[in-house]
Amino acid sequence: LALARLMKRDAIPLIMPFLDDPTPRVMGDAIDALGRLRAEPAVFKIRALTQHPDSYIREKARRALKKLV
Repeated sequence: LALARLMKRDAIPLIMPFLDDPTPRVMGDAIDALGRLRAEPAVFKIRALTQHPDSYIREKARRALKKLV
């Protein structure tokens, strides 16, 4: 997401809702963005996404968690 490219932590609450988007690409981009921002508020939700049925989302979540913890 473009908001994360600005590296503004103010963007975190704006990005968080996209973790629930039904489109895997949108959800994956949100996971990436929150990982880049090291968004601690997203850790719980991203950790849960490591159990997502879609392998693309699971992998994105695992990579983001490495940046967050």
